[in-house]
Amino acid sequence: MANYGHWKMNLETPDTKITSPKRQVWNAGRTVGAKRALKPKQIWEIRYYLNQRRRLRDRALFDLAIDIKLRGCDLGR
Repeated sequence: MANYGHWKMNLETPDTKITSPKRQVWNAGRTVGAKRALKPKQIWEIRYYLNQRRRLRDRALFDLAIDIKLRGCDLGR
């Protein structure tokens, strides 16, 4: 046991007990992991959709994400 001022650390017994009921996992039955790369056609469809609905902020964020996060190999053929 270590003593830090008036705080004591007890590593043998936890301070809190796990009493919460078991909940269903939020992603049960869903596919997890890496997603497929976006195709150029899909990127242009998203851009067109955002332009048509005048979602300028979303379009700018989408373009920024494409420019920063994606490499050329991430875009499928």
